[in-house]
Amino acid sequence: MMVSSTTATRLQDDGGFTLTELLVAVSLMLVIVAAAMGLLVTSNNSQPRITDRASALQQGRVLTERITRELRQGIGVPIAPTASTLSILTYVGHSACGSSQLGAARQCRVTYSCATNGTCTRTERNPDGTGTAPAVRVAEGLRSNAVFSYQPTAQSPSFVGIRLEYPADGGEESVTIGDGAALRNLPVPTP
Repeated sequence: MMVSSTTATRLQDDGGFTLTELLVAVSLMLVIVAAAMGLLVTSNNSQPRITDRASALQQGRVLTERITRELRQGIGVPIAPTASTLSILTYVGHSACGSSQLGAARQCRVTYSCATNGTCTRTERNPDGTGTAPAVRVAEGLRSNAVFSYQPTAQSPSFVGIRLEYPADGGEESVTIGDGAALRNLPVPTP
């Protein structure tokens, strides 16, 4: 059987892929899909860690703002403070010291205590230190429990500095949140 020249030209012009070309294309596609899946799995696995870190940093910002607000309303430091513990007489907007119910501002003793495991708690009691309010966890994951600094001295502070240090985690940089405030309502010494 004879094939005409127009039919032979048409058969030569038909496009298509050889088996080798198809195998190479499929192999490349599998490599690309595998890389994309690897990135997806990695990002999916790191998302909870990133969310936890962001939550801890936000918690640290809120804590710093709360302490500075309470310091500005503070009228004294009844117990000798340390780098890991601060107890202040301040005004809180609760119906009773240690209560969660909102009410008129009242004077309470608020104590912040940071443990060596990087966790800080807040306790609210009556001005004389009585009361059984539970300690509430306000920060965790800190590098150090040395959070507070005092000026001019720890024995008679008029300014309290706050420094929350979060260690580097999973290739991220360490983060430090700092602030401070003066006790504005200190009694004026009589000459």
